[in-house]
Amino acid sequence: MSEDKNKQKQDPTEPGTDGKKEKTFTRAQLAAAAKEQAEKAVEDFKKSSLPDLIQQAVDKTKRDATLSAQERAEEAIKEREQKVAAKAAALDKRDALTATKALLADKGLPTRFADLLADTDATKREANVEAFMDTFNDEVHKKTLEKAKGGKTPGAGEGPKPKVTVTKKFKDMTFEERTALYREDKEKYFKLKQEG
Repeated sequence: MSEDKNKQKQDPTEPGTDGKKEKTFTRAQLAAAAKEQAEKAVEDFKKSSLPDLIQQAVDKTKRDATLSAQERAEEAIKEREQKVAAKAAALDKRDALTATKALLADKGLPTRFADLLADTDATKREANVEAFMDTFNDEVHKKTLEKAKGGKTPGAGEGPKPKVTVTKKFKDMTFEERTALYREDKEKYFKLKQEG
């Protein structure tokens, strides 16, 4: 026992690491690694995405320069309308998700399926939830029946059991003995009970 303790103290490996010592880092090493990753990400952005963004901005500026003040104003209005429409769609989606969760909760169904069933149209949303509820209940019913069947059919039994031979008086019997006698031979139980 003392050898095991000494062996554990001398063994520098962590349990569950398959005998490999876990590598540790200092804060400076972690900071250097994070800085290196950040610099690499910036360089990747400069090489891949930045030229496209610059070209898009240049093209837009050139196009805007050829537009009249009236056309620029119309473009600005269109952009604002698109942003408003996108925000409205996001709000409608959020409201539909909330309404779907409430509908599922009212029907006693799990709300984690709300993302799959949500629809901005209330009739479609209700139809989705109804179809899901029918399918869900059918599956639960099937699984319940499968579990209720059990693994094997019980045996037919061994036939009639022999009647209990009682040598004690009724008042000397324990509760368990009385119960067993009642279950196996009710006539004898009542006869002994009358005799006392």
